[in-house]
Order: sequence, then C-alpha cells, then structure tokens
Amino acid sequence: MRRVRQLQKAIQKELGRKPTPIEATAIERVCVLAAVAEDGRARFLGNKPGAPTLNDIVRAENVASREFKSCMAMLGAKKTSPSLQALLKVGEDA
Repeated sequence: MRRVRQLQKAIQKELGRKPTPIEATAIERVCVLAAVAEDGRARFLGNKPGAPTLNDIVRAENVASREFKSCMAMLGAKKTSPSLQALLKVGEDA
C-alpha cells in the first residue's frame, strides 16, 4: 500500500489540484495496477516462490500502461505529463 500511496501522490502532484471522487478512484486503480506489475517483476527477477511468468508480467504492465493512458486522458492531462515509467521511478531511491 505504501507504493500505491507514493504513486497516487505523484499523479496528484502532476494534476495540480485535488481530484474529484471519480478521478481519485481512477488514480487509485492505476496505482494499484502499477504496483502489482512492479511487484510481479520484482518477484520474477528475484526468482521467488510463486513468482509470475514473464507472460504474466508483460500482461500486467500492459494493463497498467493502458489504464494510465486512459486515466491521464480522463484527467485532461497535457501531453507533457510524465510517462508511467517515469512515475514508477518515484520513491525507488527511498
């Protein structure tokens, strides 16, 4: 959940205003999908028990990316909005 909150804060900061309840729900969905994709990739790379397959990771990342683009379109984001990959780097150094 910590990673989801980090991603939510990053998107809301880019939005520049408080999101409406519908926008907040869309942002949360994007952040959860991105966090799931990140976690799956980490478990796969760490060769951990129960790790997803490479196919699962690709699918999860594609879903997260499509949902991110859809959310940004709904929020009326400018073309200069950060990519999903840029937002995923938020908090990695912490």
